[in-house]
Amino acid sequence: MEETNTLNGVEGAVVGTEGSGSDGSEAASASDARTQLPDKQTAKENAGFARLRRENEALNRRLGDLTASARRNDGYRRAAFKAQYESDMRQIKEAFPDESANDVQALGKEYARLRAAGIDNLTAYGAVRLLRKSAPPEIGAVADTADARDFYTGAELDALSERQLSDPKVLERAIRSLARLKKGR
Repeated sequence: MEETNTLNGVEGAVVGTEGSGSDGSEAASASDARTQLPDKQTAKENAGFARLRRENEALNRRLGDLTASARRNDGYRRAAFKAQYESDMRQIKEAFPDESANDVQALGKEYARLRAAGIDNLTAYGAVRLLRKSAPPEIGAVADTADARDFYTGAELDALSERQLSDPKVLERAIRSLARLKKGR
């Protein structure tokens, strides 16, 4: 019984299988006729592969050069930004000595957005400074300011309406306030 082996789509006898001689010569001679594969590439194929190899090497060198150039450019860009940031902070400190930030990045996103939009340094800082001063108070619980305290004054107790006193929290504070006023505190 002879086994077959498929190599590159061509079937051939496996050397040294049953039914062959002790050295496998019968199977080898039978398969030689069916599995003639080229031992070498042609000169034209060699030239084509060599050309592809040279192009690949050239592209890899070019890629290496571009990567190194990009790293250098990134370093230059970072150095330019750092110098600009330091210059901007010096200008701000000169114009506004009370500024406590030591770096322009500490001035916040609004400052960065204004600078990125092309607004000059001191104008952007002035706008951010105005925003800081005119910022609305933090959002808290929705309540009457008199209701938010622990105790009411006598005048505030007199001004409380029945509707306000219907709130259990307000009523509790009003009772505590009356007790406190009786003690004379």
